[in-house]
Amino acid sequence: NIQIDNEVHVDASTNLNEIVFVDGVTYYFSEGVYHPTANEQLNIRANHITLIGAGANKTILDTQEFTCADQAGILFGGNNVTIKNLTIKTTSTNANVSAVKFSAIDHAEEIVTNGCLENVSIIASMGHGINLHGVKDFTLKNIEISGYHKCAISLAKAQNIHLTSIKTTETSQGWGDIGIMYKSEEGVAYNAPSTIFIEGNNNFAKNSIYSERQITATGGLDQVNGKEGTQAGEFYIWVLE
Repeated sequence: NIQIDNEVHVDASTNLNEIVFVDGVTYYFSEGVYHPTANEQLNIRANHITLIGAGANKTILDTQEFTCADQAGILFGGNNVTIKNLTIKTTSTNANVSAVKFSAIDHAEEIVTNGCLENVSIIASMGHGINLHGVKDFTLKNIEISGYHKCAISLAKAQNIHLTSIKTTETSQGWGDIGIMYKSEEGVAYNAPSTIFIEGNNNFAKNSIYSERQITATGGLDQVNGKEGTQAGEFYIWVLE
């Protein structure tokens, strides 16, 4: 690795566990495939960091079977995190594992803010593709998500989320494009509704969003583009045009 001021340039001979993520640094990844070597190595809590690859089909962060907190291949818990021009991949057989998750998982009262994913490919496995739980002010732009057995994008207590140019590839086991989760028994972790804005040109495999949140929940129902969903049994549904 080469560090110049607040920039670190990483080449493909580097294992992901060799990178120390610290506040205020931009990490440039050259073309290649990068791996961790054990669990918990990509539980990243640094703030104001940026990860930039050489292209979504050129730079691949492949977490293989390794996970963080049994919830994600890569787990971000800091504010102001930007990820651009790379692929994040997991092959974990644990259905609770998303390819990437943003959440302060040990501190449900904390909100992770100001995240951005742009020009990113997500290759999931048994769980979700992207998981945003307890976050605010996030932008996902030009994202392709495949391989998921649950949702392409899972949300909970996720406020002011802007989705633009999202492509999801349907799998036979997939739950849906976007699912908004809710568990009444987990209190503060789900004590606010999600607000989502669908913008630009998207290509959703199922053309729908569903929410598990009930009208009796603290703060009321989730909203997409300022509207509550249509009730369908236990869920609320939005059809995407």
